[in-house]
Amino acid sequence: MNAKYFYNRLLGYDEENRKTGKYYYGLCNRMVTIHHKNDETLWFVIYADGTVYRETIESYETEKLKIDELEGSDFELFNIVQILKSGYIVLNTKTELEVKQIISDLYTHIASFDDGELFKKKKNIPLLCGESFWDDGVTDSFSYYAVNGIEIEIQTIKNICRENVNRKHYNLACIPFIKSMDNSSSVYVSFVHNMQKGDYEETYKKCNEALSELLSYMQEINIGCKWVENKRNKPIYC
Repeated sequence: MNAKYFYNRLLGYDEENRKTGKYYYGLCNRMVTIHHKNDETLWFVIYADGTVYRETIESYETEKLKIDELEGSDFELFNIVQILKSGYIVLNTKTELEVKQIISDLYTHIASFDDGELFKKKKNIPLLCGESFWDDGVTDSFSYYAVNGIEIEIQTIKNICRENVNRKHYNLACIPFIKSMDNSSSVYVSFVHNMQKGDYEETYKKCNEALSELLSYMQEINIGCKWVENKRNKPIYC
């Protein structure tokens, strides 16, 4: 697809979202990021007023362009924030409400590490981030930063299925999933990486450290579980 395809879809996003109910964060803020397929060293941020910025991973510099200067028909949506590792925590539960309760208990446990000293770098604690939505005292998703800085997203399988429906609508690769996993006995976990903060292999090691940390928190709240990992391919653009 050419750059103007994404520009036109950006301009029509509000109406498309209203008519279809399909949502994609990468289009909702009056800007969209694209790149040539298989090239993660260079990308373009297109704004609704037609302004384009060329960005590279090497220099962290930007260059202002016009939409007509973006040549080629091999563009796709892109994000420097990517899912590098994902999988499931399998639980001894039988209902979706039980799963939500465990997610909520984990949230409360991680929140308990915050003693009001968030900005002291010596405090090696996990930190909640992003938003969580609560209903009758339980939530079905939340995010936090592990001690080593890796962002972890925890949510129900139903949430991931809904997100993948949206992603498919906007021609994005689906977040990896295993069809046999049950929403009433599993929690989906994603490890999120900003590609500008280090190489993949080193960050992947940190993801494994963050997983061990997460499983230790499950032990601390007395939840028996096991880890099932999705097959690792290339990172998935958020």
